[in-house]
Amino acid sequence: LKQTQESKNVDSRRKDAIVDTVFFKRLLKILKIVIGPKEALLFAVLTVFLFSRTILSVLIAEIIGDNAKALVSRNWKKMFYGILIFALYSIPAAVVNSGLKYLTTMISLQFQVKLSYHIHDSYIKDKNFYTACNLGGKDRIDNADQRVTADIAKFSEAISNLYASLFKPTIDVILFTYKFSQSTGWIGPAIMYSYFLFSGIIKRSIMPSFGRLVARQSELEGIYRTAHQQLIINSEEIAFYDGSRREKTIINRALKNLESHINKSNLLRGLVGVFDGLLVKYWASIVGYAALSTPWIIGIGGADQKSTQELTREYIQNSQYLGNLATAVGQLVLVGNKLTTIAGYTSRVSELMEQVNRLSKIGTERFEIKKEVLESRPIGEGTPQVVDSHEMKNWLKHWKERADNRRASSRHQSTKFKPLIGGGKFVLAQNIQFEHVDIVSPDGKLLVKDLNIKVEPHQHVMVTGPNGAGKSSLFR
Repeated sequence: LKQTQESKNVDSRRKDAIVDTVFFKRLLKILKIVIGPKEALLFAVLTVFLFSRTILSVLIAEIIGDNAKALVSRNWKKMFYGILIFALYSIPAAVVNSGLKYLTTMISLQFQVKLSYHIHDSYIKDKNFYTACNLGGKDRIDNADQRVTADIAKFSEAISNLYASLFKPTIDVILFTYKFSQSTGWIGPAIMYSYFLFSGIIKRSIMPSFGRLVARQSELEGIYRTAHQQLIINSEEIAFYDGSRREKTIINRALKNLESHINKSNLLRGLVGVFDGLLVKYWASIVGYAALSTPWIIGIGGADQKSTQELTREYIQNSQYLGNLATAVGQLVLVGNKLTTIAGYTSRVSELMEQVNRLSKIGTERFEIKKEVLESRPIGEGTPQVVDSHEMKNWLKHWKERADNRRASSRHQSTKFKPLIGGGKFVLAQNIQFEHVDIVSPDGKLLVKDLNIKVEPHQHVMVTGPNGAGKSSLFR
């Protein structure tokens, strides 16, 4: 069996859902569309909030260290003052945290709206939407509704979160590395970054391609949604032909495929999460304790001459710095996961834009009608054989005569009325005739009562009426 060209195109598009130069080119093209003056202003405000959050984290770490020192030295007055300062700083910290979520959501919404409008201008233009959804070939867009709605929304949300996930950890790494090195010297950060490099290499070696998994999940979600839409659109035909069992099989199969893929993705994410927890969180904490104890072990900065209160203060502060540093590095490591996820959504959205642009271009080009070449390929042979058109016409003529003779013979043999399931009788004849027939919908609604009509051969009849009058039901 040979794979069709359309399925090859689908598979090749799915393989593009990886972080490579194609991904960055597509992403840059989309960002040029969605980022305007309003979005740039939102990013500027978001940047200020991210800086503020990092500065507040440093100040809170120093307050916690001072409070620990006051607690060990039993300086209750200073301890109470430190708690009051901490309470005051918690107010702007809460505002900044809430503001970051609000700004990220606003940027995501702006991206979604602008990108949707941009695609609407080309997709819902002339007959592009009809060609994209109904005509076959390379210009057909699979699950266009899923791409225009859900995929754009998920892409916009992922991109808006990526900026905060990338910018703030970078600032945190620079600032907390500097603060951490003031107490431990270069040895403390060197120990931590050596471990982070080691864990990053291990993580990269076991990381699956989440971009492809995300793209495939979006495709399966679109297939499942389309199956339900087709059930609603064609509900009347399905009800008349009693096709509910077949439709249920199609929908259940689509749901089963989606369920299997999501289970596989969740299993892989769970396994990766185990390694993330060990490498980035727990084992990093163990290495962090070694980095924290370095000043006291080798006597950096006169640590062996400091009082218990000073050592407690530095230990608590360095613990805060180290915790924030580990969190920032962990977020930067996890950016790789987010990029692979974004690659999947970028692939889906970019394919939609590229196909829509291609349809717009094709719509303005002239085309020529090509003559059809009749081919016949005997079973078991791979070389096509061209059939003579005169020979084909003679074969069709004899086939029509045989079919007419068979129908005529059937009419002569079937002169009696035959009962129909649900009431009524029919008989084969030369004409189409209804005698006292009621047209009833599947839900029992009477559409036409006591219909009497006779249509002779070669007679033309036009049936008119509003929606739901029973025109289609009459032909069925």
